[in-house]
Amino acid sequence: MLALFMLNSISAAVFQPVPTEYKLVWNDEFEVDGVADSRYWAYEEGFVRNEELQWYQAENAFCQQGKLIIEARRENRDNPQNPRPSSSSESFSLE
Repeated sequence: MLALFMLNSISAAVFQPVPTEYKLVWNDEFEVDGVADSRYWAYEEGFVRNEELQWYQAENAFCQQGKLIIEARRENRDNPQNPRPSSSSESFSLE
C-alpha cells in the first residue's frame, strides 16, 4: 500500500501539465542507438569546472532505446587530487 502511494505521489509530481504559455522550440528523441547527433550535441572534456573530481569524456554518453544514457565509471585518469578516479559525461545541446 505504501509503495502504491509513493508511486502515485511520484507520478503526480513528475507529470504535471505544461503551462500553455510555454512553447517547445526544439527536442531530440534520441531515436538512433549510439553516439548522439553531433549537429545538436557537444561534450566537455577533462577536468573542466567547479573543481569536480570526475573526468568528463564523450565516451560516457550514448543513445539507447530512445534515451540519452550518461554513465559514471570508475577508471584511472591523471588527477592527483582525486584518490577515487572516475569519469562521467557533460553534454549540452547546440540548439
